[in-house]
Amino acid sequence: MNTLPSTRSPIARFPAMARWSPLLVVVAVLAACGGDPPVPCPGFSIPDIRVHVRETDLIQACFDDPEDEVLTIKARVSDPEIASALPLQSAIRVKGLSPGEATVTVTAEDPGGQTASIDFKVIVPNRPPIARGEFDPVRMLVDGSRSYEVDLFFFDPDEQPLSFEMENTNPVAVEAKIFDSIKMSIKGIAEGTSVVTVVAKDPMGETATRSVDVSVFEPVQIFRADFDDGDYGGFFGYPSWLTNTRVEDGKYVMSGRYNASWGWSRKLLGTTVEEWEVTSSLGKAAKNNKKTAPGFLSYIGGTDPVYYGMTYGYDDVGATYWGLDDDYNFAVMSLAFTSEWWHIDPGHWGYSDACDNDPGELMDATLAVRNGELTGKCGETLVVRINMTEQGWAGVSNIDNLYLAVLGVTANNEVWYDWVEMNALPPEEEAQAQVDWDEGPTQPEDVFTFKRGIDIPR
Repeated sequence: MNTLPSTRSPIARFPAMARWSPLLVVVAVLAACGGDPPVPCPGFSIPDIRVHVRETDLIQACFDDPEDEVLTIKARVSDPEIASALPLQSAIRVKGLSPGEATVTVTAEDPGGQTASIDFKVIVPNRPPIARGEFDPVRMLVDGSRSYEVDLFFFDPDEQPLSFEMENTNPVAVEAKIFDSIKMSIKGIAEGTSVVTVVAKDPMGETATRSVDVSVFEPVQIFRADFDDGDYGGFFGYPSWLTNTRVEDGKYVMSGRYNASWGWSRKLLGTTVEEWEVTSSLGKAAKNNKKTAPGFLSYIGGTDPVYYGMTYGYDDVGATYWGLDDDYNFAVMSLAFTSEWWHIDPGHWGYSDACDNDPGELMDATLAVRNGELTGKCGETLVVRINMTEQGWAGVSNIDNLYLAVLGVTANNEVWYDWVEMNALPPEEEAQAQVDWDEGPTQPEDVFTFKRGIDIPR
């Protein structure tokens, strides 16, 4: 509500009466209040206006009052969910609130309650949703899956809620669905390709889309090493000053050269592999005691290079060596070479008869990265399951190297690898990388040596 002042008052028309007769003044005022009502200015009208959600427009109003009374201006909107209207002296500020149409009635009222009004229409256009960002192409194995919060890929400029639907060009190969209203899941169910399209729809039926190309594969064998006839299968001791290796009786034999140290043997894969699984028949050598563990490692470079590793069967130690008096242990090792370089994470460790093999015995062990999870098995027994996204270990999903490992309390304790096999998604680029045989600078011996008296909290 606002007022429009007149340039003259009824009292000003009768100056003598105002001076000599209060009664006549009252009569004059009453007579004025009972006069003609206000009217819109001649030829004035307000055309329909268009304003988007959250935008405003200032509309000028114009009324005449025959007695030049002060007029009170009011504005009313037929649907206050569509727009708002606020009088500001002789203007009306209109704001769009949601798509649709509404009528604004502007009313001028004189002191006697007589009114005049002007109507105009406000149109708030409905704008379609807008897609933002892109889905990266998806390569997955059969039974692989991905999930997305699809509402992050769309927004509605009119701030309306969006609903989501799926279109799938090949439901034989790919299953796609919306769940929890705003999430999309994609699952590979057979080899093949599909284009999955997310359709975002506003309440008025306007849409926007984003598509993702999905390719589904059966796993392929990246390599298999059987270590027959003196074949090392592409593995070599790295660094050689730390590790003894040989092939004997169809087995790859490894030992560390120093007490309480790692021994490593590296294989460069020649390409980057995803969704990988490495399996081996491994164990402690027959002449060994039980204070030794075979396992797998992978090196992830960068500004903070680390090793991710899993060992099997390191038990009956009698003393705790950084949490490794157990049947299995997954750990992350930093190469920052600080006093606590060995464990970034205390590891996922435990005890299982499936992992507790005696010297001279072989067992099948598996380490795999599939669908954002890292899993470790002894035989068919699952002993480790880690959500890599929660841990921030996304880098281990794509590797170009594999290490066989030996961890022993006593120097020259040996472990066996009867065979090693890796399966994964077919590599995107089959070009063979150049193998770099440079073992790099030699590190001081005690860098790789476990120190007694340090127990990682569990």
